Amino acid sequence: VLAGVWWLASWLYTARTAGAAVLILGSAILFLGLSHMITPDMAVCAALTWTTAFALRALRHPEDADWAVPGAWLTMAAAFLAKGLIGLVLPAVWLASLVLAFPALRPGLRSFFTSWAMPAACAIIAVWLWRMEAAVPGFLRVFFLEQHFQRFLTQKYNRPGGWYFYLLVLPAGFLPWSWFAWKGL
Repeated sequence: VLAGVWWLASWLYTARTAGAAVLILGSAILFLGLSHMITPDMAVCAALTWTTAFALRALRHPEDADWAVPGAWLTMAAAFLAKGLIGLVLPAVWLASLVLAFPALRPGLRSFFTSWAMPAACAIIAVWLWRMEAAVPGFLRVFFLEQHFQRFLTQKYNRPGGWYFYLLVLPAGFLPWSWFAWKGL
């Protein structure tokens, strides 16, 4: 994650900004805590960080699309393998929002649909799903229906706390930088 943050910030802004971003993220309490837990959250975070970095590179520098677009697709596939549909949905929503908000980026979007990496990423995901279903019959039903839809759309997995829970967790998890972030807003 930190390497992706540094690389993205270093070419988007400056090396000094990249260093500050890595220091701030790397010393935030929630980031430190999650990095020491066995959970797919950090793997998906790393994959989505690199997806963001590669995708933005391809959009801002179309001359780099030959390597940046495959990087984005392959890290999206890795995000899917780590946590499921959010590995594809979040980057798709983010890319759509970017090209709607910034029309100058639209020409770079074409390379995402013409790259060899799109079918390669789909093949990686399909093979994994096929192998998992073969090893654990019923996996696809549990993976998609229960873990992606019922978990968020029904009370089947009744998680305690509402959406406001994150309004408390995020400022606490961003310590010691919360005050500076609040002041910056």
